[in-house]
Formats: sequence, C-alpha cells, structure tokens
Amino acid sequence: MNKSDLTPVAITGPTPSTNRSGESSALYALMQLLEAGGPLRVSLEDLTGITFDYEALRLPSHHRQHASPFCQEAKRSINYLPRTSDFRQCVANKYRANDAALHHEHGVTGSCYLGLTDICRPWIYRERVWGIFYFGSVLLHDRERFAQLAIRRACNREHVRPDELLARLEQQTTVGNLRGHRFPRTRPHGEAGEPTLAMDLCGNQNFAARSC
Repeated sequence: MNKSDLTPVAITGPTPSTNRSGESSALYALMQLLEAGGPLRVSLEDLTGITFDYEALRLPSHHRQHASPFCQEAKRSINYLPRTSDFRQCVANKYRANDAALHHEHGVTGSCYLGLTDICRPWIYRERVWGIFYFGSVLLHDRERFAQLAIRRACNREHVRPDELLARLEQQTTVGNLRGHRFPRTRPHGEAGEPTLAMDLCGNQNFAARSC
C-alpha cells in the first residue's frame, strides 16, 4: 500500500438510525471489550462521518474523544480559556497525531503536551482510512515528572492554579510501558461491501503495542 492511498474518504449510506446515543452499537460493545481487557482507554476519531450513518458503528460522545477525568479537567481549565493561538493545545495535539497516523498504517505511539501516552492507529478498510483509533490515555512511570512540570508550566501560562489538574493526574492510570498490551484479531462477519463491523476494525492483525 502506498502512503498516497491512506486518505480519508466520504461515503454515502442508509438513512441514519434512531440509535443516536451509540450505546447499543456493535462497535461500542467491541470498544468496551477492549477496555475491559486492560488499562488502556479506547476512542475513535471518525474522519468520514461513518459512525453517524450506520447503527452498528454509532458511538457515544465519550468514545469519540479523550474523556478521562484528567483530560476533561485539562480541557476545562486550560484549553477553554481565550488564547492568542489558532488552536487550543489539546486540539493541536490531536490534529498532529491524526496526521502522523495517516502516514503510518501500522500506527504511531506518542505523548501529548501534558504527558499522557496513546497508540494511534488508522482504521483501514479496502486501502482507505475511515478514522483513527486511540489506545491509551495512560501515564508512563518515566513520564510522571515530565507531566507534573508540564501541568505547572501550562497552568502558570494561563494563570490557573494547577492543584485540581495535579490531583487528577494522581488518579490517572499509570503503567511501566505499553509493551505486551495486545488486542484480539477482529474479523466479524457481515455482508460483502457493507461498511459494518466486517470492515475489520483493527486492521486484520493482532495489535501489539510498543513502548515509547
């Protein structure tokens, strides 16, 4: 596959279902199973709108973004304040991570500006990218000091007290590294040509995360 093939595409589909919340979809059930198997949170950045068009792929809002208590507090206290830059830091980080994942079909691993680590992997079906899966929202042991300093710098820049964000950081899931966290082969059945779970949500491969 050429890198030029890894581009988001728009599709048309059936009339959207009435399952607006996404909490009964097959995709959401799969993501819950992945989360239940380990410490990593799972979210999906939908690049095509497909999760709004098909009932089996619908998602609730908290699985469309980083929604841990730490991330929610960071967005509330730091990123929602007026800034001179065009992008808030969290949005800018997500944009750069999406762009990097689009150019690496096997995914990339990295940390956000506040120190949380994710594996970013493109959802590819028929040589097209439909979205980016994020596995993680965890704090690596060797990034704790960096995260604390980063929080203090960001809060000082925005004239916000760091206490609440540091408290949320202490509650964040912490792991030694991401090596060995595996995701199952995902090959559900569906009718040929339908963008259902048969689109192979994890790229037809066992997913072994590597440390940063």
